[in-house]
Amino acid sequence: MKIGGRRMLICPPEMAYGPAGGGHSLSGRTLVFVIDLLGVN
Repeated sequence: MKIGGRRMLICPPEMAYGPAGGGHSLSGRTLVFVIDLLGVN
């Protein structure tokens, strides 16, 4: 990934907090992360 690049990661419920009713407030929900690379040290 180059500086200034953007990636979207999608984690379905099975790979995140588990199916609905699993005891966590995010259970059964798909997680979406948007990552921007601002720089490299």
